[in-house]
Amino acid sequence: MKRGFTLIELLIVMVIVGILVVVALPQYKRTAERGRVTVGMAALRTAADKVNAWYLTHNSYPSTAKFDSAIKPNLGVAGVGTGESFSNITFGAKRVTVTRNTTSGWGYSLNATVDNGEITRIYCQSTTSANDCNYLGVDNVVEYNAVEDVKPKDKK
Repeated sequence: MKRGFTLIELLIVMVIVGILVVVALPQYKRTAERGRVTVGMAALRTAADKVNAWYLTHNSYPSTAKFDSAIKPNLGVAGVGTGESFSNITFGAKRVTVTRNTTSGWGYSLNATVDNGEITRIYCQSTTSANDCNYLGVDNVVEYNAVEDVKPKDKK
């Protein structure tokens, strides 16, 4: 009596494993990128809070040059500006922007608008035609509410 598996049985198992990989890999990539969005949101909130603190101290928002020289080096935000996840963090026209590293294959930026020392809106903006924000489930669904803090809006 022979023991073991036949070639057909092994091929069927390989096909099933292949199908599972094909189905699971895109979801894994999406979930991993959502984790990076969380890192970006933390960086965005930190930068927006520092910009608002500047406003409350100086009664005006910093220029782009002041942001780059006085605020940006002291943010201490992991994964931003290192090429790791997000390539840059900028400020201008009352908007803080954290840009995703485009070499990653993803194209989006996270933005926070500020006014009178408060964050008025936090949102995602796709920078490619692929609409990565929508794919990640964060396309203009994050709003700032001073009482309830940042939370996803209900999708209709």
